[in-house]
Amino acid sequence: MNFYMLSGAIFVLAIFSFGLKIHNDPGPLNNVFAYRTNRSRRNEDTWLEANVFAGRCLMYFATIFLVFLLLGGQLFISTEFTIYAMTFCFVICGVSVVTFTEKHLQQVFFRDGKRKPTSL
Repeated sequence: MNFYMLSGAIFVLAIFSFGLKIHNDPGPLNNVFAYRTNRSRRNEDTWLEANVFAGRCLMYFATIFLVFLLLGGQLFISTEFTIYAMTFCFVICGVSVVTFTEKHLQQVFFRDGKRKPTSL
């Protein structure tokens, strides 16, 4: 395992740990280390829902990225390609988490932050 694979694995572990932290305990409203957008900070209910969902997404993406990192490290020897692939995957991961979480909040809450009624 080369330096780039090791640094990628450490970064993936950090992403997974951050996702686990905000999933289990996002902290008080407007905490620095949490998922913070205008929609997620409307009230306590939106704050908790957004952080639980974003934490779950981060843990899923970190697991998927670790698999790709291990497969890519075995298939491709070029360190330059590994760096580009890791950067691309990190950007896609970040954009996807924000997109999925905002869509989830839009489906669960009204614009004013009140929870939509669930249909049976």
